[in-house]
Amino acid sequence: MKIKNIAICVFAALCAANAAQPTGLAGFFREGQTFLTWEEDNGQSGETYRIYRNTAQITSGNLLSATCIAEIKEGSSYFREMHKTDSSLMDKKTDTDYQNAVISRCIIQPVSSGRGTQLGTTTGLFVWTVKEAAQADYYYAITTVSSGSVEEAAITSGNSCGPINEQKQPIGAVRYYVGSMRDYYTMWLDYELYRENYLGYAFPFVITRSAFSNGGNMPSAHYDGISTTVLASSDYSNYGCGALSGNGQPTWYFGYHQSLDWDGESGTASQSMQDTITNYIQYRHIQVALWARRAYHITQPKYYFNGNSMGASGGFGLLMAYPSFVTSMWACHGLTNYDSVYTDQGIFMWGASIFSNYGAVSNANPVKFLPFNDPDYAGLDWVTQFTGMNVYDARDVVHFMKLNTYKSFGLINGWHTYDDESIPFSSQGQPFEDYLKDSRHSYGYAATPGGHAWNDASGYGSRMINYMRWDESRPGFSNVPAREGCAYNAADHACPTCRTYMLNVEWGTQEHSVLSGKRIEETSTSWSIPIINVCNCSNNCQETYTVDITPRNLQTLEVCEDDVFTYEIMDASESVETTGTITADSLDLLLVPDVPIRLSGAIAKVTLNSRGQNYPCGEPQTISKGDVQPLGREDIISVAPNPFNPTTMIKINIGTKFSVITSGCLYICNMNGQTVRTIPIKTRVFSNANVEWNGLNNAGAQVASGVYIAMVIVDGKKLNKKMILAR
Repeated sequence: MKIKNIAICVFAALCAANAAQPTGLAGFFREGQTFLTWEEDNGQSGETYRIYRNTAQITSGNLLSATCIAEIKEGSSYFREMHKTDSSLMDKKTDTDYQNAVISRCIIQPVSSGRGTQLGTTTGLFVWTVKEAAQADYYYAITTVSSGSVEEAAITSGNSCGPINEQKQPIGAVRYYVGSMRDYYTMWLDYELYRENYLGYAFPFVITRSAFSNGGNMPSAHYDGISTTVLASSDYSNYGCGALSGNGQPTWYFGYHQSLDWDGESGTASQSMQDTITNYIQYRHIQVALWARRAYHITQPKYYFNGNSMGASGGFGLLMAYPSFVTSMWACHGLTNYDSVYTDQGIFMWGASIFSNYGAVSNANPVKFLPFNDPDYAGLDWVTQFTGMNVYDARDVVHFMKLNTYKSFGLINGWHTYDDESIPFSSQGQPFEDYLKDSRHSYGYAATPGGHAWNDASGYGSRMINYMRWDESRPGFSNVPAREGCAYNAADHACPTCRTYMLNVEWGTQEHSVLSGKRIEETSTSWSIPIINVCNCSNNCQETYTVDITPRNLQTLEVCEDDVFTYEIMDASESVETTGTITADSLDLLLVPDVPIRLSGAIAKVTLNSRGQNYPCGEPQTISKGDVQPLGREDIISVAPNPFNPTTMIKINIGTKFSVITSGCLYICNMNGQTVRTIPIKTRVFSNANVEWNGLNNAGAQVASGVYIAMVIVDGKKLNKKMILAR
């Protein structure tokens, strides 16, 4: 028996040592990405493939100098998101378009009609997103690593290719199927951002052709409720922005855990999950919107979306994360926080999908917001400063917006119903209503009778939702009283038990004038807004009331703390009714008091009197250390425990890189710069490397207590970390 086991081990080692290299490696560059395909080693299973990149042709002799950018598993052309976790395809609907849109393997060549050709089951695929701004040639090679972790390093023409001329460009997409009404695409996102992710970095999306035209307007996006896959989302979604369903627990249009240890369908069992929660779903939705703007040459400065239930919940998240991009939202029955989704009976709703993606509330898992690094839309990366925040705080609308009162968000349009059995009003609507009416943000809101049905909240919405733009200011509101209102602003739909805020109100904009052609006017020293009550209800909605107005999203007027302004309240003919002086607060915001909202209209104007001592000012910093604890990037060298006795673990963290080159040694030095211990390490580190030091010198003797330095050379740079040995 022992001899047999030895024979098996020897045979396995020989097989591993003779793993075949991939063959037929080919590559091409398209829209900011290089696509590599190859034939995998079919003589074994469980192998992986290392992808190398270099500015010179890669050979066996210079492989060590090439950069290893990835190591991927066999079967890499497998379209993970099209499959359930049991590897079966997503449930197919009966219509022809859906059946053709669900594919098992990726399609990388675009089509003008019909459906493209899927890659073979033994074809490998890797898509690299180019980071270099300068156009240059690059070479690639791929090696096989057996299931026994033995790399076959021989490089031939079969597993190398190049040169491929590359340059950083906006990410493109591949139309793989042309349906009856919509086009079906695949986009590959940056592998370096998405590689720790159970769904992979390729995802499908759908474009409704009738909604887009070359140089036309930016279509709105619609987000459906729970259990809506991307490919099954409604035609009126325009961008096919669905939640996960069947291939993972719906994420409430946000994201999920980085670790591959969780498959997205673990339910409440994943409450114990300790992991970073990344906004993968948010990120790809915005990437699709950016792609659409470029593909259809859209310049209209706005992005508006609407959603119901889970879609509305995701809408709140997008508006909070991307205030420079999202100009308005219409959210019906949306969650506003995720850590207390309790009914009046004390039942916690939606625990399976919430905990599967975010972990238990008590775990306080940190969030990560992925960067776009898009020079055309630099404001998208504003939210990355909140990386490290508790995910439940980042998803809490009231908490997050209160934390960022200084920030100008898009027009918030929301509804909740008193008897909603899915999104409880007491824990979701009521706290949001209480906050919003004094928030100083731009909004319209209604709390009405009804349940969770779509039409229970229909007919209530801000009349200004289609007119918001990136390049125009807008009003924020506070001290707003509730009005009874009426659905569709129709006199025969009066609702005496409704509470509405700023719904049947209009103000002048570039695209919509009021009071005989008046619009918002802004100069470097003044700002004015014409505003009118347009309610048709025969209840207190028509009565005159007053609100406080804060100028938001200013384009030319600078406002800094302690700046002094004169404000004027005028009637529609510009006759002054009230005047006074106001001073900008610590958030660099103004507040114009007691602006009448009446059927005859009014104009509010502010004019600069004098600058305060804080002018000129930048964006206020309102975040305290107690609010956010950013993860940031760990030191390249970390030591734990530190102080230690008698041993410690020295960790080399390689960050977002897939591999780094070292000098082959880690050095332990004393404070005089003398090397007391040299520890061999791998020349190429493919992941984080852990090196233990037991407090001994090169002679095997114990060193004295004191401060020592761990030093390593990584990618040609000398890096070090202090540590304390306390015997």
